[in-house]
Amino acid sequence: MDKRLRDAPFTLVPEFPVLNDRIDDPSVSGRVDICFLCPGGDRTYFAIEAKRLHVSFQSGWASLVSEYVDGDQGMMCFVDGKYAETQRFGAMLGFVFDGKLNLARGKIAERVTEYREKLSLKTGTNFERSSYSRGEYLIDETQHQLRGRTFTIAHLLVSV
Repeated sequence: MDKRLRDAPFTLVPEFPVLNDRIDDPSVSGRVDICFLCPGGDRTYFAIEAKRLHVSFQSGWASLVSEYVDGDQGMMCFVDGKYAETQRFGAMLGFVFDGKLNLARGKIAERVTEYREKLSLKTGTNFERSSYSRGEYLIDETQHQLRGRTFTIAHLLVSV
């Protein structure tokens, strides 16, 4: 592992198990694909959910945008409180297998608009370019109003 990561104030954990909130129920409510675990217990972390997009299978091509946006293992993991229930930020990482990043970004934006109520999007916001975008790294974000707090999901799409 890279020395900079070993010396960082966080631990990088793949497939991080999120435990159920009830003290008498030790079950796992989900697994975060990539987690930056910080000091302060298992509820202090930055979660990244990764999804495949624009994939060619033997049976044909599939966009998988619905799984990314409103499927139970995509953005909804954050909206439903399965991941990052006490946090204010999380991220989605989209692996775009056909390399058509702008097409994938456009389809995600359309789907987010269509399911804005289910996603609890904050009034006046949508799938928008993030202020964190720099140069060729285009980062988008969505803002959600969740149980008394605003939750921001950063979206990074990468060509595979």
